[in-house]
Amino acid sequence: MGRAARGLLALLAAAAAAVPAAAVTLEAALAAEPCFNDSPCSCTTLYYDQDGLTGNIPASLGECTGLTALHLHRNSLTGPIPAELGQLSNLETLNLDSNALTGPIPAELGQLSSLTELYLQGNDLTGLIPEEIGQLSSLIHLSLYSNDLTGPIPAELGQLSSLKTMNIYSNNLTGPIPAELGQLSSLTHMNLLRNSLTGPIPAELGQLSSMIHMNLYINDLTGPIPVELG
Repeated sequence: MGRAARGLLALLAAAAAAVPAAAVTLEAALAAEPCFNDSPCSCTTLYYDQDGLTGNIPASLGECTGLTALHLHRNSLTGPIPAELGQLSNLETLNLDSNALTGPIPAELGQLSSLTELYLQGNDLTGLIPEEIGQLSSLIHLSLYSNDLTGPIPAELGQLSSLKTMNIYSNNLTGPIPAELGQLSSLTHMNLLRNSLTGPIPAELGQLSSMIHMNLYINDLTGPIPVELG
């Protein structure tokens, strides 16, 4: 091959490399999973981390009732969280963080009786924190930070007896800090930073005997610091 031909091939290769690959939708990625195409769906874990996936989360994922872990974090997914995910009774980990998901958190997620980890942070979720989240008796880690959630912190979160970390900072939450959070005897980290919470700091938070780090900074709280926190 002559020098000119080799140079032309090199230029063509460089041009081809400069063309970005077409984005792949989550639906297309799932279609390539043999377990997802079984009838019924036989998937037990699905892990797509930083794969650049686009599109919506298909409601048909709710048919994969054997799933124990669903990791779809750090992609470019849009649209709502399907209420059908609440049918995944064996699910232990749901990780949807760092996408562009919109709409409310479905109350149906409160049906996930086996769930230990719920990561929904870094999206554009709106609406209230569903009180049904308080039904997740096995939940250990709850992360809802960096969304556009509004309304009060549900008192029902005080029922999460296994909870160790609660990160719901950088939202638009209002109202008081529920005294019921003082019942969370396993809680080690609670971050309510950068909301619009009002009222006093509940003395009941002094009952959190496992607490290592509590952040209530940048709110509109009033009244004295309870002596029970000392």
